[in-house]
Amino acid sequence: MVESLENVSKYNPGREPEEKYGIPVAIVGLEDETFLLTTGNLVVNSRVDELKKKLDYINSYDKAGLKELFFTTLSGQSIETDSTGNMGLISMARKSGSKLNYQFERINETYSYFMLTVRVEEHSV
Repeated sequence: MVESLENVSKYNPGREPEEKYGIPVAIVGLEDETFLLTTGNLVVNSRVDELKKKLDYINSYDKAGLKELFFTTLSGQSIETDSTGNMGLISMARKSGSKLNYQFERINETYSYFMLTVRVEEHSV
């Protein structure tokens, strides 16, 4: 959940666009024995393709592959940069044991609304 919320703040374009085109949301739901963690926020259209590529890349891995990807990405981190690469998204996929379901709704020429849902089995929490 923390990773989902951090992604909302990371891609946040600012208060004024949010008030005009769509505020950030975080929803926690329970469906049978599965928690659904959904976040939504505005993203600048120029970042949509990059974000889709990251999500598709992470979703292409199985559980063992995600573990390897996590440690490979972790070992590539540098103290000189603030960037964490894909660590948050990889962690979400790894810890939840599910694919990262996402959707982009184009708002206008500048913004899209990004929704990310992660399914977490109750017994894995």
